[in-house]
Amino acid sequence: MVGNSLAVLAALHALGVQDTEPAFEAFESFQALPGRGETAAVAHPSGGQVHLIDETYNANPSSMTAALQSLAARRAEAGR
Repeated sequence: MVGNSLAVLAALHALGVQDTEPAFEAFESFQALPGRGETAAVAHPSGGQVHLIDETYNANPSSMTAALQSLAARRAEAGR
C-alpha cells in the first residue's frame, strides 16, 4: 500500500498538481480491502489468543513476502 501511495504522489507531481493536501487527507482515511492485511485475535483452544493476519486477497509471492515481513515487524515490536 505504501508503494501505491507513493505512485499516486508521483503521478500528481508529474501532472503538475501543486495542492497535494487532498491526497494526504484521503490517505489518512484509507481502509484496506477485505483480505488485505486485516488482523483478528482468535481464541486458542489451549487458552490465550493467536493473531490471524488475512492476506487472502492476492496471495502471490510478492504479497506473501510482504505479509511475512509485516508479521516479523509485529513480533519485533511486541518483544517476542
